[in-house]
Amino acid sequence: MQTIVEARKLNDFARSVFLQDKAHVPMVIFFKGTTTLCLMDTRKFMQNGESKDILTQVIALAIKKLGASSLAFITEAWMKKIPQSNSKDAIKQISEKGVSSYSDKEEVLMLTAESDDGLAVCIMNPIHRDNANNPTLGEAEEIRDYTGRFNQFFQKAESLSRPSAGPGMN
Repeated sequence: MQTIVEARKLNDFARSVFLQDKAHVPMVIFFKGTTTLCLMDTRKFMQNGESKDILTQVIALAIKKLGASSLAFITEAWMKKIPQSNSKDAIKQISEKGVSSYSDKEEVLMLTAESDDGLAVCIMNPIHRDNANNPTLGEAEEIRDYTGRFNQFFQKAESLSRPSAGPGMN
């Protein structure tokens, strides 16, 4: 999965699974070119902020170990849109407080697609629930400039291979 078209097709598939099952198992799919290398069930990492932070490191390590050239991370999530003008302060505050604590948060089916050649897109599918908690999905929105816990995996993987400078080394 190296292109936005492939990411959109995978998002369409994730939407259909979600609508059929009424939920989506959080997962990461690793690719090498068009070959699927591995599917990682990430449910055990989605319990709290600390385990989610560990998951980002596990994904970075998996990229290195598998030799992946791209990935898709699919999960249900809470999202909060913030204006670009005050994003640094808002991101810090949201990170400390947690998105789920905000009243203006939005529940989404999220697909984050990234590749080693620069593809980076987050596709948000708003989840709407009726009084019986039956979900439907709103129109997908592609976001190219986004910040959050679950992005920049290839940069994180690359930083794993760089030796850290020891004392007195520059």
